[in-house]
Amino acid sequence: MEARVSHRNQWCRNLLWKIAQRQFASKLVFPEVLMIRITKTKTLQYAWLYLMLLIPGSCAMSRYLNTTLVYGVIIAIYALLALLSAKYRNVYVLSFCLLLALATIVIRLKTGGVGPLSFLSNAAMLVVTYIAMTIDRRMFLTRFVRIVCFFGIISVLFWAAFCINPSLVNAWPATSFWTQNLGTGQWATVLHGKGLWLYSYLEIHATRNCGFYTEPGVYQIVLNAVLFVLLFWKKKLYFDNEKQYRTATVIVLLTLITCQSTTGYLSMMVILLCFFFMRGRERGIRTLKQKLAVLVVAITAVLITDYLLRGEESLLYVQVLNKLFGGGIGGGVNLENSTGQYRWITVMASLKALSMDPFGIGFDAFYAIRDSFDPAAVAASIATYAAVYGVIFWLAMMIMIFYPMIRREPKKILIAVFAFMFINSTVSETYLFYPGLMMFPIYLSSYFTHKQSSVVGHAIATHNPRRSLMVSNLMNAKEVM
Repeated sequence: MEARVSHRNQWCRNLLWKIAQRQFASKLVFPEVLMIRITKTKTLQYAWLYLMLLIPGSCAMSRYLNTTLVYGVIIAIYALLALLSAKYRNVYVLSFCLLLALATIVIRLKTGGVGPLSFLSNAAMLVVTYIAMTIDRRMFLTRFVRIVCFFGIISVLFWAAFCINPSLVNAWPATSFWTQNLGTGQWATVLHGKGLWLYSYLEIHATRNCGFYTEPGVYQIVLNAVLFVLLFWKKKLYFDNEKQYRTATVIVLLTLITCQSTTGYLSMMVILLCFFFMRGRERGIRTLKQKLAVLVVAITAVLITDYLLRGEESLLYVQVLNKLFGGGIGGGVNLENSTGQYRWITVMASLKALSMDPFGIGFDAFYAIRDSFDPAAVAASIATYAAVYGVIFWLAMMIMIFYPMIRREPKKILIAVFAFMFINSTVSETYLFYPGLMMFPIYLSSYFTHKQSSVVGHAIATHNPRRSLMVSNLMNAKEVM
């Protein structure tokens, strides 16, 4: 046995040494070719990351683009890539897409209430995330953080400018579009939005930072996903220095605060509490905790001062006390004065639908039941999907979502944090498979599959063939053990 392992290790050494020699030779002879390749990979990944951020929930997708065409093109590109390259044939993503296709076919044959667009939209959210990740797995999380921070800075600047001087919106040369009507008939108030690709100003959320999304609740999903990565998956990030890392954390936190999303605040608080109470061995974690503690204390002091000065017009009252407790904490949780009541109505409608048929009734029949409760009811996708697709398919979807986290994430508390983020967001929003949430199970399912090759590739890319040999031997030894 030992002789066989030794022979295999020697074979790996020779193979890696030849690869390293070819890599170094190509860098010496054709450095400009390598630079073009690296630049193309980086640019391509950022392009797919941007597309990943746009779907779903962006103003561009909801008001400007043909969603059926966009989703269909994404699925077609993935199918082509899977046929041409083995690295895109991820078992997890393919299995998930097959599950969604089966659920769509069965419920459509049963009730006719689920169409091809439902499958395309759900599958496209998984596929766009996986393609963006697969282009460069090692740098995916880092570039995801960077692109979100980039748009975070833009959104905070636009938000601050429009809050300080609302007349600037009229001078802004951006695309204007209809968003919704408040009221009916001649008494209706028509609301508009402006800006699609960098930032969206929405009249209904004039003092809230929505990024380029239709509401702050969608934007917070992306921001809290980045906050999770920054605080809990720091080892998977490749920043040039600690200053960049800390700056990114501050940008995300400040952007989250300007969103003024109650759902976002809840996820943010859970993430921060777990971070403060977890023991971190990474370099600089203690310093980061101290700086974050100072920042949190300062923000809390500002919010309390704002509440004492402005009362019911303060941010703390409007976005927390009024929405969660009906204005005060003495009477317990009370959603009657907030949009939470409409989400709760959707949950109740889902329970009624399940009592009528636990195996799925489709969207058409479910919407009829929900409208009988209240036509204004919205969101609660995690409950809606149970009613639409039935208990069996819903449980299968939940298993697919949470299994990679349970199987691959060593810190159990982080599984609980992800579960809270997922449930908290999908109770509040329309879709179930937001890329900002699905990137975690997809990343874990694909990361470990390609972990050995990426680590060895990184060692070669950093001009350290000796390290690549040591890593290879170590991983081979682990496999034998």
